[in-house]
Amino acid sequence: MGRYKVKAFTSKDGTKVRSHYRSKPKLSTSERKRRATKAKTELLPAAVKAAGQRGFRGTLAKLKGKKGIKSPKRLAGWLKGQAKKRGVLSPKHPYVGRRKKRS
Repeated sequence: MGRYKVKAFTSKDGTKVRSHYRSKPKLSTSERKRRATKAKTELLPAAVKAAGQRGFRGTLAKLKGKKGIKSPKRLAGWLKGQAKKRGVLSPKHPYVGRRKKRS
């Protein structure tokens, strides 16, 4: 949930109010449902298709530095796996799977 700063001001009754942070109001249930539906039906399939065409490294390069993505490497791998599962993976970028860790 986002926060924003309220600047210091004097209220109508003359009380001085210091600057402070305030949380943005929560979304309504219907708005959350609308956004989730849009993400599932439009945004996710488009991201999976793009990951299938770009490959892992191309997707990783696009995701790095994006706000709100904690582990772009993991997300890029998941998107490419979904592309393989859905059959939209480009033959130019074959699915290799995870690399084995050296012991």
